[in-house]
Amino acid sequence: MSDALVCTDCEEGRLMPFNMESEAQWVCGTCYANQTSDEVKLTITLYWDLFEETEKYDIQALLELLQKMSNVFDENHYYPLEVKRRIIENIVDCEDVAEVLLEKKIKFCRDHLKVQGILAPGLSQYRAYISNHIAGPLYWLAKERCTEKTITEEELTENMEEV
Repeated sequence: MSDALVCTDCEEGRLMPFNMESEAQWVCGTCYANQTSDEVKLTITLYWDLFEETEKYDIQALLELLQKMSNVFDENHYYPLEVKRRIIENIVDCEDVAEVLLEKKIKFCRDHLKVQGILAPGLSQYRAYISNHIAGPLYWLAKERCTEKTITEEELTENMEEV
């Protein structure tokens, strides 16, 4: 559901447009609550403005924005994915980065690859771009964990194959 919003009534369902008309009601697939297209547009505009106001290189601010967005947008929505992409691009020197950030980068890359596999399956420039971003942290985490002997040889092999 790459364009769905989290239902504000039940918080479990997702709001989707009832039909393809621009002024269509957005309806929850779980509890059938609805919002007008104007309410949805206002929400989308508000969060895009927040995104643009957030410092591009401030990982902490981007993580906080991502947390806020997770209460409003489906995890596969463009906005949270765009915040994740910025975070991915900001975590660059894998050798000197905390494990928790490397793990986030890997998770966010996998989130992008999952959506990419659905929306545009097969090989693409974007898939290669994200695959390039996931390789470094996978390698450094595997190397560190192997040195600390916190992973098995089998897990190391699996990680290296993914790299």
